[in-house]
Amino acid sequence: MATVAVLTIVGSILALVGADEAGIRMGIRATARTSVVLFSLAFAASALRRRWRNDATAWLLRHRRQIGVSFAVSHVVHLLLIFALFGWTWAGFVAGRPS
Repeated sequence: MATVAVLTIVGSILALVGADEAGIRMGIRATARTSVVLFSLAFAASALRRRWRNDATAWLLRHRRQIGVSFAVSHVVHLLLIFALFGWTWAGFVAGRPS
């Protein structure tokens, strides 16, 4: 679910602001923020559960793996946006490869 949210956020930013440098930079900042939140939740899940035993921390601990995967997706999108900012493409990467 968080993966869909991250992709929706980035897609909305690029659709509303544009896929030029300003839009890509805004997408980079957005994925940096979503990545830090998702990583922090996945990292702190067991400590939060030990400290506060309630339904929210139980849910967080049960879904820690999915939150971690969502962090990974957010970070990959972040990397792809950085590549897009510098104009890197797969074709350019393959063409620039030494033989």
